[in-house]
Amino acid sequence: MIKKKVILIGILSVFAVFGCKKSQDSKKETITINFWDNEEKITAPYLDSIIASFEKNNPGVKVIRTYYSVDDIHRQFQNASIAGSPPDVILTTSDNTGLFVSNGLIMPLNGQFDFSQYMDNAVDAAIQDGKTWGVPNSYGNQLMLYYNTDYVKKPPRTTKDLLKLCDGIIKKKTKNNSSINMTCLEIDQSEPFWLIPFLTSYGGWPIDGHVPNLNTDTMIKTLEFIKTLKKKDYMSQECDYDCMDLKFKEGSTSMIINGDWILGAYIDSMKSKMKISVLPVNAETGIRMRPMISGKYFFISS
Repeated sequence: MIKKKVILIGILSVFAVFGCKKSQDSKKETITINFWDNEEKITAPYLDSIIASFEKNNPGVKVIRTYYSVDDIHRQFQNASIAGSPPDVILTTSDNTGLFVSNGLIMPLNGQFDFSQYMDNAVDAAIQDGKTWGVPNSYGNQLMLYYNTDYVKKPPRTTKDLLKLCDGIIKKKTKNNSSINMTCLEIDQSEPFWLIPFLTSYGGWPIDGHVPNLNTDTMIKTLEFIKTLKKKDYMSQECDYDCMDLKFKEGSTSMIINGDWILGAYIDSMKSKMKISVLPVNAETGIRMRPMISGKYFFISS
């Protein structure tokens, strides 16, 4: 319900502001707002109902919604902007805010919205050069521990528990059928986003101000821990997002670290076999693994 209210506030405010701006130039014409998003299918029907309600309450305004996948929407937006035919509004993650701003693809929104109604951290993710470029729709994208109850009855509370659990799972695999490509824990090894929770559990962070901060003791300890997982065959030597996702769905890994965006898909495909937990505490430091947090924002084309 909270997420629905946030979506409602965000989308109605953006459409209302944008509709008013366009109506100044075309008071008697039908106003068309081209809107792109990458919302998952579980949210899409509610999004469509908001658009339908907005159109009903604003005769003469038509919202054309187009869906793109997470991987495609940023590239399509850049290409369309360069070609001179971008959407008016785009709802997507904050990842490429800097790129959008530096290429002049979006407009600053200071003075257009009441940003005081949002969490400061959520607004901060869309601030650059002292200007706010996006309206928060959600604040999350956090990584969590997903586990298969066929292998894991109780999720690991600490990294020490994790290693002990993995040792038992791998020994059982070796005893029963060593040819099975079974692992204990998988992450997306092709994306640094998945390394962050391990790094933060050692007290590290990849950036100091605006400067990369990678050559550190905390990074060394992080990579040594990942190396241990691989050396003991608890984790694959190589595995990207698709690999991790497939192994979890087919039951060839007992746990993965993945985001909140995939929860609905796993509920559909794995039913009661899938459960989630917070990330474990680093037994060496006493610090819980903390992922990076981001969200989805409404951006208005420049």
